[in-house]
Amino acid sequence: MKKMLLISNIFPTEENPHSGIFVKRFFDGFLERGYEVDVVTKYSGSRMSLAKKISYSISYIYDCYKAIQNFEGDIIYVHYLSYNLIPFYFLSPKCKLVLNAHGGDIIPMSLFSRLIKRIVAPILRKADLVVVPSLFLKTKVRTEYQINNCKLFISPSGGVDIDLFSPKQEKELDFSRPIVLGFVSRLEDGKGWETLLSAVKYYEQESPGRIKVEVYGEGRDLNTFLEKVESLSLKNVISWKGRADPKDVPAIMRRFDCFVFPTHREESLGLVGLEALATGLPILASRIGAVPEYVHDYYNGFLFEAGNSQQLKLAIAAIVNSSQEQILFMQKNARNKSVYYNALDCAEQLSSRIDLLIEDSSKERLC
Repeated sequence: MKKMLLISNIFPTEENPHSGIFVKRFFDGFLERGYEVDVVTKYSGSRMSLAKKISYSISYIYDCYKAIQNFEGDIIYVHYLSYNLIPFYFLSPKCKLVLNAHGGDIIPMSLFSRLIKRIVAPILRKADLVVVPSLFLKTKVRTEYQINNCKLFISPSGGVDIDLFSPKQEKELDFSRPIVLGFVSRLEDGKGWETLLSAVKYYEQESPGRIKVEVYGEGRDLNTFLEKVESLSLKNVISWKGRADPKDVPAIMRRFDCFVFPTHREESLGLVGLEALATGLPILASRIGAVPEYVHDYYNGFLFEAGNSQQLKLAIAAIVNSSQEQILFMQKNARNKSVYYNALDCAEQLSSRIDLLIEDSSKERLC
């Protein structure tokens, strides 16, 4: 039996059952493949004081150190790279080391993350394999961290359950009613909700009454979002539906005619976009990060410059003015594109790569 030590900053708990659900699926998948998997994770209470968070973080680093030091197995796999890599400055594992980067953990977006990058960089170079979710992030890691290309492997964050996120059917749009645009995201900086509101306002000024927008999500900017909707006189067009429970997202997606993904961030993948594709929805998305890897103009949606509300307005017009034939073409291609990200296939490909790594006892043969 092969043995794995799994280290992750996040893992589902009773308090946060959806936190790190991809890591739990990863864990379950390797158990099903006959691995013995030990887990080291960090408790992350949402209402902890700063002092308690620091205390838990120090305890987590110590737990990682002891687990690595005492581990006698085949592979150490680290999800979400952060200060959980500190022990590797003092310990050299006798087994294979795989690091799984997810984007925000290695793309600095704050002073803290820039500090973490300094911690991560030397350990990335020591790893036997670095797993990333997209070609975009693979290129970024290769150039910024000088990682040999043969040590990089693309696995799209667990992929998408294409059976769960499935369209009811290819459906013709009823142009006698407003077209429903959907937005599912946290309402916070970088998610692009301001771009969406401005684009909708511009579109309404030119073609009133032809669209409705349903928004699902909460976050720091919720009150600002609601105030902006009112100040722009868009309450009859944009409706806020509250938080989207993860288990309800597939059904929510099926309510939409089109999905809007106006992120300003360099998305390392953008899983919600893939979920929308699997549901058969054409997507209006920012041309940023990994998003252009799966959204293509006139094929399964339209791309626009991140933050450019005028371009998004034109993309909305393009969808609304599409023929039934064009809509059905994009719906079919949306679903077909998502199949490349099928969760079962992604898990099998990653498992095969890990098996190959373990079976190859010489690092030099892999690179």
